[in-house]
Amino acid sequence: MRYYLRHDQIAPIQGPFSAAEIHELLKSREVSTTAHVVAAVGQTSHQLKSATNWLTVADITTGTEAAEAGGPTNGIDAQSSERGPAGRATRVMKRYRDAYFVARGITAVGAGVKLIGIAAGLLVFFGDLMIVGTLTGQFGIVPFATGFISGAFSGGTVYLIGVLISAAGELNKAQLDSAVNTSPFLTDDQRAEAMYLG
Repeated sequence: MRYYLRHDQIAPIQGPFSAAEIHELLKSREVSTTAHVVAAVGQTSHQLKSATNWLTVADITTGTEAAEAGGPTNGIDAQSSERGPAGRATRVMKRYRDAYFVARGITAVGAGVKLIGIAAGLLVFFGDLMIVGTLTGQFGIVPFATGFISGAFSGGTVYLIGVLISAAGELNKAQLDSAVNTSPFLTDDQRAEAMYLG
């Protein structure tokens, strides 16, 4: 593939050059890694001047170095798909999906801790009821009251910790909803998909 080259946005357009030729220009310091390049696929000079898909020489030379090492021969083709609007949306969607996965995980951990709190409270209540009842020989109001107080305190404390953990996960989801809703890189369908709404 051949590419047109310009040193900056107002410099004249030169070329076309191959990726290897651009690499040689870079080695001889005739061009910097920040110079702009664009693929010369069926573009008129007017289209080139108004093109928005200009990349840097560093993008081309990375591909050239990979080719010399036996890798892909064209760095721009591999990277241009990731740099366009579709590539941005894909990367943003992945980032939001990962963040939602973590937020849902935090909420699930909180729900698990709440269940453990309920189970611990019941275990302490019945355990205390049996121990106090066996030691005193009474199964009346005293063993019931001590078991209830002990179970409510221990189970309630663990349950409260679970509520706080779940709240942290829900807050993360709310912040993500706001970020996804205002993202300029996503369409409405992509926003709904990122939020797991359908």
